[in-house]
Amino acid sequence: TIGEGLGHGTMYLDVWDTMAPLAATIYYWIALIFGKSVLALNILGFLLNFLIAMLLNSMFIQNKVYEQNTYVPAFVYIILSNLLASFSLFSPLQIGLVFVLLALGNLLGHIEFRAKRDEQIMNIGLFIGIAVLFYFPLIVFVPIMLVLFIVFTSTRNRRYLLFLLGSLLPLAFAFCYYWVATDKAGYFVQHFILPYFYFDRPEAEWWALIKIALPLILLLLAGAFSTQVQRRLNNFQVRLNQLFLLFLLLTFSRYLLVPEFTASTLQIFLPLINFFVVHLLLLFRRGLVGELITLVFVALIVFSLFDEARGITGWFNRQEEVKLLSTVDEIKYVEGRSMMVLGDYKELYNYGSLATPFYDWRLSAPFFESLDYYDNLVFLQESMHRLEPEIIIDEANLWGPISERLPLVTSKYR
Repeated sequence: TIGEGLGHGTMYLDVWDTMAPLAATIYYWIALIFGKSVLALNILGFLLNFLIAMLLNSMFIQNKVYEQNTYVPAFVYIILSNLLASFSLFSPLQIGLVFVLLALGNLLGHIEFRAKRDEQIMNIGLFIGIAVLFYFPLIVFVPIMLVLFIVFTSTRNRRYLLFLLGSLLPLAFAFCYYWVATDKAGYFVQHFILPYFYFDRPEAEWWALIKIALPLILLLLAGAFSTQVQRRLNNFQVRLNQLFLLFLLLTFSRYLLVPEFTASTLQIFLPLINFFVVHLLLLFRRGLVGELITLVFVALIVFSLFDEARGITGWFNRQEEVKLLSTVDEIKYVEGRSMMVLGDYKELYNYGSLATPFYDWRLSAPFFESLDYYDNLVFLQESMHRLEPEIIIDEANLWGPISERLPLVTSKYR
């Protein structure tokens, strides 16, 4: 829907949503090429997971993370990324994860080699900054990387400034782009950055999330324990075990900026869990025990996908709440038509198309609560004249106040 909306305007000014700018651009091209195909998103998600698996494996081999060079990390990640169907769906978090891993690879190289290079520090910051332009909550990796620098490296003070500069540059370029392109960069700040700091947090179904994450937690604990019993690790590999454990704990801070607690947000932990699970498999890489662990591991993933699809036990059911239309007639009424929805029912756009900027109701509600302001009325009138929605669905009981203020605009919708 956002991709379609960008066909007639600019993100944040003509489409009100918190999606990051680079992610919105990619969705625009996906919508242009594939339309609203869910199959296309699943295929792209699988291909991106495969790319992440190869990137992770290459990073581990290049930095000699394990005792031997192996493709087990790639195998484990591909299996983990299929634990839930939502992990395989193309998403901004998934794209941003690629750049977080690129930053992590540079950090491991910075720790391993004594020759510290300024451009390496700058690259770490740049990769994190680019990741933020795909998924804003990934900005928590800026302080996380600073903590890892302090604990595991002897980086000079000026290099911390280089890292921060690299992290902020992508955001600065994005701000300048919207300033030049729309002359209204305030929309970029108001709709992309600020909402993560003032949106109300919905109550999370913690028990449901814990149930879904339980297999990952058990694998993580088993893998972390296996690192403590291995005796052939060198000093660098021991330090990496400590780094990944601290990295994992610090990553939980991302939930401070995530406005929605869903199973799909667990995806950011997969590369870190992967690190410890590979240690477990390599510990028993020979003999019947290793074969059994691998078999149980794969069987667990297959069962989780089957249970999620069929709902046999209800253990792995997805927790993302979806508002459904009440009748089939309502679906037929909005299907294929351009619309403006007044209320928190963005799911309706799955059946039609966005014909005004007001996509995310959390951003739009304050606007409609301030219709006494002349600028707001002008903006609403211009939007409706320019885009001309075929139907208007008023779930928030706002059509009355709008009609009183803009009778010429609303008269055609009687």
